[in-house]
Amino acid sequence: MKVCGITRAADAVAAIEAGADLLGFNFYPRSPRYITPAAAAPIVALLPRQVLAVGIFVDAEPAAVADGDRRSRGSASCSSMATKAPTTAAASPCRR
Repeated sequence: MKVCGITRAADAVAAIEAGADLLGFNFYPRSPRYITPAAAAPIVALLPRQVLAVGIFVDAEPAAVADGDRRSRGSASCSSMATKAPTTAAASPCRR
């Protein structure tokens, strides 16, 4: 089960206790659940091995996705949404 919108360590713990095995960190600045990659890093560092972090990006350039991944200390995967032409999403470094 994937739970998105994690912004606090307490939320991550609650989601894991509820059975989540994927936690989504929303790196889209216009989202009300936005978290910076730097703020996500200490939460990601607390995750047990069996719980994967997923970075969520919208209309992000590939370099921004890679930078977000690096600053958050590496998410296991990422999810890229496109509201514009698909060229940006097609070039995304997100694992498919």
